[in-house]
Amino acid sequence: MPNFQTTLLFDLDGTLIDSTPAILDGFHYAFAHLGAAEPSDEAIKRLIGHPLEVMFERLGVTRDVQNFVLAYKQRYAQTFLDQTVLLSGAFEAVRAASEFANLGVVTTKTSKFSKILLQHLGVAKFFGTIVGREDVQDPKPSAEPILKALENLGICGATASKSSNTISSKACYATANKNTSAASRSAILNEISAPDLKSLPALDPDSGKVFEQNLSSIASQNSDTISFKNLSEAKSDRYEAGDKGQKSGVSIEGESDKGGARGGKIYDAHELNSTPCYDKICSDEILPSVSQNIFMIGDTLLDAIAAKSAAVRSVGVSCGYGSASELRAHFEFVCADAKEAVELIREISSKF
Repeated sequence: MPNFQTTLLFDLDGTLIDSTPAILDGFHYAFAHLGAAEPSDEAIKRLIGHPLEVMFERLGVTRDVQNFVLAYKQRYAQTFLDQTVLLSGAFEAVRAASEFANLGVVTTKTSKFSKILLQHLGVAKFFGTIVGREDVQDPKPSAEPILKALENLGICGATASKSSNTISSKACYATANKNTSAASRSAILNEISAPDLKSLPALDPDSGKVFEQNLSSIASQNSDTISFKNLSEAKSDRYEAGDKGQKSGVSIEGESDKGGARGGKIYDAHELNSTPCYDKICSDEILPSVSQNIFMIGDTLLDAIAAKSAAVRSVGVSCGYGSASELRAHFEFVCADAKEAVELIREISSKF
């Protein structure tokens, strides 16, 4: 059974973390290593949030896409721990959210990378599940990853039945840790060293050693069996992890808009409680087909479409990769960052 009435699902890139340097480096490595013309940084950043295969295809790769994906993953495995940080306020956001909501991550990143990364950044303990690209058949903007996360958290029934993209032929049961089993330190290396790599030109000979060195810092945190705790376990030790010195390296082009867009009207997250129509925002009269207490927090159109498809509420954050106009047009609310989004949802949740 869920621990709380409210559930928050977070995207990763641009919502909680800034992994831009590692992502750009991985793409440039793959293109250079396989002898293809390299795209610009801006072209790559515009596609962050999509699955890797989609990104490579939209960047002009027309054949052997999986070779590019595998080359990217090998390079990313060497750099992602050193070149990824929590966005400003992300730690505080997740810690605060764990006090009143069930938490999960829904991402198009590989979940094996994501689990190790979240452990490294000191926030893994707050999440009950993480759903990555390899955990679903259809990634965002499909509803499947959101519904999978809710299933893993033991939240079933009305939401899934309202979506045309419901996970088929699976009984709905409470499995808070079903998708968060232990991941060994060699899990990622095993994945990218699959037989498929034999079709690639020779890659860097000591990449496995480099990757293991990058993971050495995790060993001190008993990460030989990285796992994600239930929220009930996380609450008792949520203050043990310190702020990792977060910094924001992600920006969007154009203006940065605070506040939330709903039906063309802008709501400031800090003034929402005093808005005359606040109660209507949370009422079935306004959102009759949406689960009022389940929220998807993300920074791109993919997150908004997935939330709508899964019949859950959406909060966009302007600290990531989506454009301001895109966020206003497609998200129910828009906030500056994850911390402000959590504050907004806490206010909304108090009305349930």
